[in-house]
Amino acid sequence: MQGIDLKLGSERSGGSGNGNRKDVTSVSKTHLLKEDFEIGIDEKKKEIINMVCGNNKDLLVIPIIGMGGIGKTTLAKSVYYDTQVKEHFDVRAMACVSKEFDKLEVTRKIYSDVTNNQPSLKQLGILPLMNLDILQSKLETELANKKFLIVLDDVWNENRRDWLNLICPFKGQPGSRIIVTTRNEDVAKIVGSHCELPFVHMELLNDEDCLKLMLHHADPAFISFHDNPAFKDVATE
Repeated sequence: MQGIDLKLGSERSGGSGNGNRKDVTSVSKTHLLKEDFEIGIDEKKKEIINMVCGNNKDLLVIPIIGMGGIGKTTLAKSVYYDTQVKEHFDVRAMACVSKEFDKLEVTRKIYSDVTNNQPSLKQLGILPLMNLDILQSKLETELANKKFLIVLDDVWNENRRDWLNLICPFKGQPGSRIIVTTRNEDVAKIVGSHCELPFVHMELLNDEDCLKLMLHHADPAFISFHDNPAFKDVATE
């Protein structure tokens, strides 16, 4: 059975209730469609959470690799919003990068997220006027004393210099993490941490999970075959 698109994204904003920890609000509108229906990602999610919340003090970059529509964004968001992860970091941000790789716009989004509880430069009309150098300097200052998690979704650019320029302000406290989703293994090799950290490869759903996803599209109230055994027979036919 062929892979089925899992991008059913929506943003779920809200505080973790832990001091200055902040949630992302400014991500691509493509992530704001529906509530996620998470299926077939439990093991990958545990794997990433173990890396994200592990004891390694280095700044680790964790690439999630897979074809378009296979669920990379859904997996990254599931990790991002996990309670354990939210409590582990002082600040978190998520931005969609896409093919254009607009460093200024991505930096604006990240800066907006990490300063979420402060007076908005955007509202004051200042943020759109700031160039990349000024923004990166301010972002570096904001991140300097914080353990952060930053998710960069849908990265295509294979230019290592561009990548290093984008992340140059990402100098937080030990244990900070970056998650990158990409379709391209060459991108993963460029951005990935130079250590024994493995890449996370997304796999096609098995037949039963494909059926569950299909039935969820047909009936959003669908939860499991255990509660609706007849659904499985109909879907299989």
